[in-house]
Amino acid sequence: MHGLLFEKDINYRQWNASHGGLYAPISESTLPNEYLEVPERDVVTTSGIALTLINPAYMIRQVHELASKKSGVLGHITSLNPIRPENAADAWEKAALESFELHQDEASGFSDINGETYFRYMAPLYVSEACTKCHEAQGYKVGDVRGGISISLPCEYINSSSIIQTISLFSGHFILWMIGLMGINYSSGQLLNSAKRQRGFGEELKKSNDQMESERNLARQYFNISGVLLIKLDDEGFILSINQKSGEVLGADPETAKGLNWFNEFIPENIREEAREAHYKLMKGELDDYEYYANQIQTRTGELREIAWRNSVIRDDQGEIVSTLSSGDDITDLNRSEIALQENERRLSTLMDNLTGMVYRCLNDSNWTMQFVSRGSEKLSGYTPEELIADPAFVYSNILYPDDRYRIWQQVQAAIQENMPFEVEFRIKHKNGDVRWVLARGLRVSSPEVSPEVLEGYIFDITERKQAEEMLESQLDEALRFQKVTVNRELRMKELQDEIKALKTGRITGVENEDN
Repeated sequence: MHGLLFEKDINYRQWNASHGGLYAPISESTLPNEYLEVPERDVVTTSGIALTLINPAYMIRQVHELASKKSGVLGHITSLNPIRPENAADAWEKAALESFELHQDEASGFSDINGETYFRYMAPLYVSEACTKCHEAQGYKVGDVRGGISISLPCEYINSSSIIQTISLFSGHFILWMIGLMGINYSSGQLLNSAKRQRGFGEELKKSNDQMESERNLARQYFNISGVLLIKLDDEGFILSINQKSGEVLGADPETAKGLNWFNEFIPENIREEAREAHYKLMKGELDDYEYYANQIQTRTGELREIAWRNSVIRDDQGEIVSTLSSGDDITDLNRSEIALQENERRLSTLMDNLTGMVYRCLNDSNWTMQFVSRGSEKLSGYTPEELIADPAFVYSNILYPDDRYRIWQQVQAAIQENMPFEVEFRIKHKNGDVRWVLARGLRVSSPEVSPEVLEGYIFDITERKQAEEMLESQLDEALRFQKVTVNRELRMKELQDEIKALKTGRITGVENEDN
């Protein structure tokens, strides 16, 4: 059982390492690993979520801590040359690590931990190609013993009827199935040996038999209710057993499927020989256990489904490979969703690239730091998206007209405070030196608790409109000036007419007086 738990840890590590680590949200329980010195250890998603890189050792450590709290099973990843001080080996582990340097494959025995007796198991960790990313600086080469993982179970726990429940906390449905089909004999031997050492053989033999029967029944239940496809094949590819989920996906009854050739019945003809060859190599030990791959299967109705597989081998008492175990996840719908998502993203990208303006996503900071810019930026400002985003020496605020910067900030912040979209007109300096008018529309898309906030929107060129407005204003001013001049002229003409009339009237009155 200890070996199975160790293999579980190795599988987790290999999966993590094969993906170059995985990212998880930063929280109180998952802080950035201060001992991990790699580029892009901490990143922020486009939606503003802070993530940190979880390397294999960090992930296994968290799994061990969780298991220790829930079940009392202790796990410890350690080394003779640890990067993290807390990973230093205790006396028992140090002796085991030194034996690994002498090519011993594993170590086991009883040891006291904090005053309690534990049965302990440990096996070495070898440096693979994926490990060099983090450990090359320490001088390790591929194939070297990097350290080991120790698994420690309290002695009283070995005989506990809750053993399967604890194993499930570590390994999930796949390992449980393996325990049910592969580990029963091993677990039985462990229980019997423990019984011989600690109490009367006859009484413990009966308890062990009862427990083994309970475990078999539980394993059968897990086999049938598992949410993944579980398939066991012999050396020629004939089906020895499949679970209920496999029957549902394949459209075949699990009982009647026994004895059918897996490759002839359920693998599409165009990849049949390739899949059969991979199976033969696995049976010969030429492929690694648990290696991930995906391929299509063909159901009884002729439908093609995409399945992601993990494969292992089963050996007999002499260590010879006699059959294979495969666990598969049906990823057909996921792939279709991804394809649909990619198509939607392609359409959106095409739409944005053909807009006359620029779609943007930026931080609400004083530099308007851009996180995304569409291809329209080059026509709008003369700068490519790469120049606006990737160049650390260049920020978007550099192209804003100096006299407009404060006004832009005030207007945008006022709209955000009211939780309203904003719309602001301002000038930018084109890369060719021209000054252009633009209209920016946008809104806040992140929570006000997240700092800095994120803004998204659209900017388009309104220079021609502004020029037309300025021309109309100039024409209006000219018309008003002309009107004013004209009005003044008319008033002056009226004044002159009145003066002439007055003069004429005066002369006529004078003549009349002379006649009298």
